[in-house]
Amino acid sequence: MKRPKGRMKWQVVSMLFVPLVLACGNSADGAVGPVEITILYDNYTLTEGCTPDWGFACIIKGMQKCILFDTGTNGSILLGNMDKLQVSAGDVELVVISHDHADHTGGLAPFLGRNSNVTAYLPLTASAGLVQTVQSRGATARLPNEAVQICEGVHVAGSTIMGQVEQFLILETPKGLAVITGCAHPGIVQMIQTAKQLLGKEIYFVFGGFHLLDLSDSAVMSIIRQFQSLGVQKAGASHCTGGRAIALFKQQYGEHFVPLGVGRISIPPVVDFNGDEIVDIEDLVVLIEHWGQNDPAVDIAPPLFGDGVVDRKDLEVLMGYWGQEIPNPALIAHWKLDEAEGPVATDSAGPNDGVLVGNPVWQPAGGKLGGALQFDGADDHVTTPFVCDPSEGPLSVVAWVKGGAPGQVILSQEKGANWLMLAPSGALMTELKQSGRQGKVLTSSGVITDGVWHRVGLVYDGSNRVLYVDDLEVARDAQAGLEGARTGLYIGAGKGMETGSFFSGLIDDVRVYNQAVSP
Repeated sequence: MKRPKGRMKWQVVSMLFVPLVLACGNSADGAVGPVEITILYDNYTLTEGCTPDWGFACIIKGMQKCILFDTGTNGSILLGNMDKLQVSAGDVELVVISHDHADHTGGLAPFLGRNSNVTAYLPLTASAGLVQTVQSRGATARLPNEAVQICEGVHVAGSTIMGQVEQFLILETPKGLAVITGCAHPGIVQMIQTAKQLLGKEIYFVFGGFHLLDLSDSAVMSIIRQFQSLGVQKAGASHCTGGRAIALFKQQYGEHFVPLGVGRISIPPVVDFNGDEIVDIEDLVVLIEHWGQNDPAVDIAPPLFGDGVVDRKDLEVLMGYWGQEIPNPALIAHWKLDEAEGPVATDSAGPNDGVLVGNPVWQPAGGKLGGALQFDGADDHVTTPFVCDPSEGPLSVVAWVKGGAPGQVILSQEKGANWLMLAPSGALMTELKQSGRQGKVLTSSGVITDGVWHRVGLVYDGSNRVLYVDDLEVARDAQAGLEGARTGLYIGAGKGMETGSFFSGLIDDVRVYNQAVSP
């Protein structure tokens, strides 16, 4: 985003804007209220005192009607968890059963014992016994034969496997569609595709049981890639997804993975709008520029999905984080290089402290961001423990550099590859590539050995490599994977510490992420 010129002008505007707006009423009196989604039954629990058990159920409040989706396996556990979470059965107006399996229907009769004044949407292939359970207790049973809107902004759709229908919920929210599944036996990707085609909107959040517990890692990774290609922004996997598959979703989605278990679902607001890992004047400028607009990236209140307008509520949330550092959960190593003395370069993001080798010189006031480290181009470098294996998924590395010469290396992996280096032309280059004949180096244009500070980066998203200089994309290509290595890193030296690979100049603020993070 292009920033307005005149930082001081915006500081003055912001100083006047914030107290004026906070003193006034909300500009969105007719906006959507907060949506609350609480898991009532699951294999896992996030709430002390609640009971985990095989099955799934959740309640959605804040839409036009209060909806119970599935009822778990055991009615006593379901009702006990509802009591612990202070969720009243009497609030429920609609019940949706995903499919006729006991781990989703077992709590239905006990629930109806507390509240039968509901309409229950059962799958078209529901058994006579399930229909009887609903009707005998005075509730209304409906068995839709096609996708149906059950209240404003909420739809029930179905997919079929082996003659059995499984239903899922679709919520229309200001940030996009939220898809809720019980087990996804017909295929979670198929359900997402159906939701997207049915309503013609982007997918924001998919959660529930994905039924992946018997699949191989490669099969799960293929599904995750399909999630990403379909534009699913956030994922929360639980129940029958399986522990290993859940771990893979968490690894690949990083900060956009939403932990699930019995308890209220929480999605922390993204308040660092410009991605510099601190909430400050720049983020306030972004909010002011989008005031009164429907911008999902800035519409951060109320939880979980905003209300479709950037207004006073969003400002209040932003100011609650004012001045705070917001570390990216995908940041797995961060050498600020701000030390004044000593042989150790501290990793502020993890346990990967580096050791200075040769005689690099600390420059406490000479960096781009605080201090920096001066390398002599002869033998100076920093060696670190193992941080990550590039073959295991997405990767991003960024650093500030000043100086250097052709052939010199900024960051490499011991006996692996030179991740960031200077090409013979003095441009940025990477030798981190896929193995085999398809692997090739990627080189940018434009000299960066000009004696001024440059922010350089390499981003790999699982399919594409991108080089950045000063936050601008300067080179891109496709690579099916990256060569792996499980060794430490060198800052300021080549992978084999070859003569000519040692960096001559200043290096500052080296970061490694296990996700694709644009600088």
